[in-house]
Amino acid sequence: MPRSSVVLLALAAAGAVVLSGLGTWQLMRNDYKHDLARELDARVAAAPLAPAEAFAMPDEDLDYRRLAFDGEWDYERVQVIANRTRYGQRGEEVVVPLRPAGGGPAVLVNRGWYPVAEREAVLAILADEDQGLDGLIRVGRSLRATQGSDGLWTRFDVASIAELLPYDVVTWRATAGELVEHLPRSAPRERPVTLYEGYRNTTPHMEYALTWFGLAVAMLVTAGVRVWRGGAESRPEEPPDSGTED
Repeated sequence: MPRSSVVLLALAAAGAVVLSGLGTWQLMRNDYKHDLARELDARVAAAPLAPAEAFAMPDEDLDYRRLAFDGEWDYERVQVIANRTRYGQRGEEVVVPLRPAGGGPAVLVNRGWYPVAEREAVLAILADEDQGLDGLIRVGRSLRATQGSDGLWTRFDVASIAELLPYDVVTWRATAGELVEHLPRSAPRERPVTLYEGYRNTTPHMEYALTWFGLAVAMLVTAGVRVWRGGAESRPEEPPDSGTED
């Protein structure tokens, strides 16, 4: 076998090993995400935490746990998150600090979404309500948020907002509302919109794995065909039969 063919096959084999490794890694990620989904689904299904329970737990155990308690909403320090597009409409989300009745740090609660034009009406609705929190805890710091001259925030970052508040705030955030299997495709009539989903894995790891494995096979087949064709072209032709007899 020519040296060039050996080199080609070696490179193809090395590439196939790398691609197969990527495919195997995607399979492992798929298994991890399925295990994570089962764990977080169990958390959502568990009984809601009281504030004292939530404050005593480490952050890594709080993500996707439900939270329910009464407290005092600080409507004087309402925070508005701008440019939150949903249902094809440009909107906002309103964040209100909630201070537990039994004491302790405040919780920053996302009270829901609304179209920009309905801001004043939504804030008036919330100010008239005197209900406690029933929602979902989310853990994880976002990128640093900034507040514009109009008072609107670029994103919901607990640490950024907490710096402006005169009392202690927990490091995690909460989303008020109702758990649903799937968010509606069109905007509900109720304002603000306070619906949330449980954990969903949106990364198609199986499709990625099949792609990597398919590329590995294609690389080997392509290299094999080229080597075979090169060998066939290099073989000497048999002399033609003269057709004469001795």
